[in-house]
Amino acid sequence: MDIKREIKKEMKNFCNNVKKLRAKHKLTKKEMAKILHIGVGSLSKIESGIIPKLLGADIFFYIHEKFNITASRIVMPLDIDQL
Repeated sequence: MDIKREIKKEMKNFCNNVKKLRAKHKLTKKEMAKILHIGVGSLSKIESGIIPKLLGADIFFYIHEKFNITASRIVMPLDIDQL
C-alpha cells in the first residue's frame, strides 16, 4: 500500500472525526478549540479538511483526555455513534 495515500486518508478521517465529535457534543468552535488547545482558525481549517502546518501531536492527547478516543481510532473512518 502506498504510505502517502494511507497518511492522506487518515488525515482526512481525522478532520472529519473532529468535526463529528464537536457536533456530537454540541460544542461551539470556540469551546472545541479551547479543549484541543488550538485557535478557532486552526479548528476551522481542520474541519474543512486542512491540517495546519504547526499542529502538534499533542492534539491527540487532548482528544483522548476529553473524549476517551485514542489516536489510532480518531484517524479511522468512524460514524458519529462510534465517537
